[in-house]
Amino acid sequence: MKVDQTPPPMDINRGLQLHLPLNEIVENVAKEKEVVDVSAGKLKGKVNGKPTVADDSQLGSCLNFDGVDDYIQMPEMNVDYSQGLTIGAWVQYNSFKSWSRIIDFGNGQGNDNIVFANEGTTKNLDLDVYKGATQNRIKADGTLELNQWLYITVTVDGSGSSKIYKNGEEVQTGLVHLPNNVNRTKNYIGKSNWSADQLFHGKMSNLRVYNARVTGQQINCFMVKCQICGCITERYHQKKLTNV
Repeated sequence: MKVDQTPPPMDINRGLQLHLPLNEIVENVAKEKEVVDVSAGKLKGKVNGKPTVADDSQLGSCLNFDGVDDYIQMPEMNVDYSQGLTIGAWVQYNSFKSWSRIIDFGNGQGNDNIVFANEGTTKNLDLDVYKGATQNRIKADGTLELNQWLYITVTVDGSGSSKIYKNGEEVQTGLVHLPNNVNRTKNYIGKSNWSADQLFHGKMSNLRVYNARVTGQQINCFMVKCQICGCITERYHQKKLTNV
């Protein structure tokens, strides 16, 4: 009897804590504007400013941030990262604002933050993890580009071993400490917990956060799935807005 050697399909949802397609803005019953999380947690992100949904030839609908007052505020999140961490997103920078964030999850400035950002106004991609006020960092110099879609990912395993990927290719390795297991109440996309830092200026699509390390193969799966068919989302009985 012939044994089927086909490997089982990858479970790309294992450990998934947040998945924001960022392909639409909806209104809730209170007429507040939100983006919807399609992970099992089904969190709602509050839209601040007036980001617009752009129609992109490569990725389809994505969220456009003006770098002035546009950002997303997520609710509090109490996630156990003791087994690792992964952050991944499609980003297209229009400019490198000072320390502009992809995400900044924490309890204020220098308080158990998880930061994924560009360093200063440079092309360097930076992950900062704070245990309380104590910071560790891994940085990939010259990784970012202007006006180009990039799929950027950082992974951390249970020992703190970290890797940064650009378009599925590993570009940096390092060691960081794992985040404390605490409830984080100030969680932003496109905005910093530091008042002196600037806001993200560009487009974003398909932001994912895991409490585990994902593999390079899974990262490539995310990239291909998004490019071929866009983001698969559930239908919500809410009003869809394309320009707000």
